[in-house]
Amino acid sequence: MYRKRDKKTQELFKDLMPWGGKLNESNRWLRLEKLIPWEKLEVEYSKCFAGNRGRPGLDSQMVLGVICIKHMLKLSDEDAVEQVLENPYMQAFCGLESFATETLFNDSSLSKLRKRLGKKYFRQLENKVLEMLKKRKIIKARGVMVDATIFPSNIRFPTDT
Repeated sequence: MYRKRDKKTQELFKDLMPWGGKLNESNRWLRLEKLIPWEKLEVEYSKCFAGNRGRPGLDSQMVLGVICIKHMLKLSDEDAVEQVLENPYMQAFCGLESFATETLFNDSSLSKLRKRLGKKYFRQLENKVLEMLKKRKIIKARGVMVDATIFPSNIRFPTDT
């Protein structure tokens, strides 16, 4: 079962900054959060949770955000969850409305969700994000260039014996 969360929020992290401070909108996590089509990804995510029985699934933006952070920073599941818990910008990227100070979810939930979602879902996720990045001209839609200088070779010099 999956319940869609209402994402229309008042003010981001109001409890964290009661004096009127705000998060810097030019931060990389907040810029990236605006680029990703979270609504389209949530539709595909919710299809993996069939029926109305059982405990509701974790929020799609939170789960996919933590997975993105994990891969972008090359972290383990445990480290990714811990990093998100410590950083308000990462929490905003993951769609949290207020600063979380306690565990978001168990890090073993990520591996269970990856198994449940499957390879096909992650291929679709990757393709949608790449299409969006190409459409907004953030990356160029070119093939990969291979340079011969990266391949090792056994070059022998006259002084080698």
